[in-house]
Amino acid sequence: MPHSQLTISDLARTVEQIHFARSHHISTDNVEFEDLKRVLLQRAPFHPLALNLRAFDALPETALPAPSKRFSGIARAFMDGRYTDALSEAQGVVSQDMTDDEQARLYTTIGDLESLLGSIESAEDCFRKALLILGPLPPLHARLGRCAFLRGDADTARSRAIRALVENPIYGTAMVLYLEACRSRSIQLLPIPVQAGLVRTQSGWVATPDLSPKAVRAWEAWLNARASCTLEEFPPERTPTLALIQAWRSGTNDDLSYTDTPNPELDALERMERDGILDGYLWFAGLDSSNANQWRAWKQEHPRTMERFWSEGLILP
Repeated sequence: MPHSQLTISDLARTVEQIHFARSHHISTDNVEFEDLKRVLLQRAPFHPLALNLRAFDALPETALPAPSKRFSGIARAFMDGRYTDALSEAQGVVSQDMTDDEQARLYTTIGDLESLLGSIESAEDCFRKALLILGPLPPLHARLGRCAFLRGDADTARSRAIRALVENPIYGTAMVLYLEACRSRSIQLLPIPVQAGLVRTQSGWVATPDLSPKAVRAWEAWLNARASCTLEEFPPERTPTLALIQAWRSGTNDDLSYTDTPNPELDALERMERDGILDGYLWFAGLDSSNANQWRAWKQEHPRTMERFWSEGLILP
């Protein structure tokens, strides 16, 4: 089937299956993986599975170690849906000559299968053993958070998800857990990424016609600032976003600025800027492999900003 005819869900599932097989040293007949991956990232860059690909491409140090070839049989059983067989094989692996990475990956694999089969406490024990070896990697925080969520502890699940997202703000698995934990606690969140109030026309980008006058002015300010930016900046799109927020804030008594139609997205961006956490959002929206080094440096200089962004920035009043 042509790529264009695949739904986003089917495309993401296909890419995930091929990626899983290849990462576990299992050959596949599909020679179009790179094309499928490219199409997925173009069509749905913020789909959770696309985010996972982007997350570890940008920040590979936050990923689990690559699976060992000795685990290929376990992966094959998993792909065939033989979860009990996969678990038995994993538990039977002799670990005496394993490296630390292989041992941690084995614990994680057993934990994944235990969780899948409903043994949450056993899964948590495995993930904690892996964490002792590897340190607090985002995939381990996300797995421990998922276990907490399955036990009904949404607060711990949310906390674990935030800890994962602080280290890698575009990790899709952690974001899904974060959203589910917040929803279970009736916490209303701003949908992200914020949808730009722009449409493409024959003459270029213009503000969406159904926006209020104040919002139109704000997005026009964003366009003008972006067009005048000649230097790459970090976090990405900071200058146009600040211009957008300033235009949204501004107004006089003789126009519609003080009585304009509410816009939750622009209100939220304005609030983030006022609270000093806008950069956290901009890194979520713009982090990729090309600016990963700048992200690492920024994170060292602003150790609490991402935590505050995920803890406070998206909650709607």
